[in-house]
Amino acid sequence: MRNIEFTVREKKLLTECLLFASGPDICAVWPPERTKEMLELAKKLNDPIVKLDEIYLFETTFFEDEDTVEEITKHFPNLPRENIFTER
Repeated sequence: MRNIEFTVREKKLLTECLLFASGPDICAVWPPERTKEMLELAKKLNDPIVKLDEIYLFETTFFEDEDTVEEITKHFPNLPRENIFTER
């Protein structure tokens, strides 16, 4: 495992994301530019040999920003893709 140093900003984003993902009572108000920061942080953390098997990219996208979907698809080959016809 590699050692990764985090800035204060990255620690804030990680903490917010983890709390947001941990429970339905946590709400977030993130501006669009925050999505780009989070994606960059995820790319920094990602290790393509680690299968991300507890989350997936829904093949029919809900993102308004197609560039974000392309970035995710390009940089996260270890992220499964599913649709309503895919069985888990």
